[in-house]
Amino acid sequence: MTDFSNMKFEAEDGIYFSANINEVEMEFFLDISLLEDLTRKSRISNRGVALTLFHSLRSSIYIMCISAVKKNPNWAPDKSLPLLKEYLR
Repeated sequence: MTDFSNMKFEAEDGIYFSANINEVEMEFFLDISLLEDLTRKSRISNRGVALTLFHSLRSSIYIMCISAVKKNPNWAPDKSLPLLKEYLR
């Protein structure tokens, strides 16, 4: 399926991770509030819970990554590209 790496959970912030998009390893950021919206959870503050929920949505998150890259083609691969809810459409 999708290959995510370098996952870092920052409480009250979100999840920073790398994904391979078009043969390029890129950095992304998933805000914790967006993860809460996607999972319909009111508060996520535990690292284990956040990463479990992240993995349960991995195909949707990968689609969001692809959409983010398409809308921001000149984004530097080593700078975290924030994911937005609109990228899921």
